[in-house]
Amino acid sequence: MHFNPRIPNYLATASGDKTVKLWDVADNKPNMLHSFPSPLGKLFSCSFCMDDPFLLALGGVSANVEVLNTIMLGAVARRYGNLAQQAGVNQGASASASGSK
Repeated sequence: MHFNPRIPNYLATASGDKTVKLWDVADNKPNMLHSFPSPLGKLFSCSFCMDDPFLLALGGVSANVEVLNTIMLGAVARRYGNLAQQAGVNQGASASASGSK
């Protein structure tokens, strides 16, 4: 689990059930924005990037790392798109990379 350090109330969870979930937790009322199966199998960690707050790195049992651009997801863009513009994030750019240890 990781709270986004630059986007208030934006939380990512990653779990051993191979699921990534993105949440809006404003007003202590969790609202799941998006859920998707892990590209890495069981997950051990997730972390948002300080330089681009919509990039989410995932690490799992496969010993690989996957980086996802979460602003490209419809519900995330609808909820946080105005903050992306303020942060100077290019919403049209796709970022996805993977690699192994």
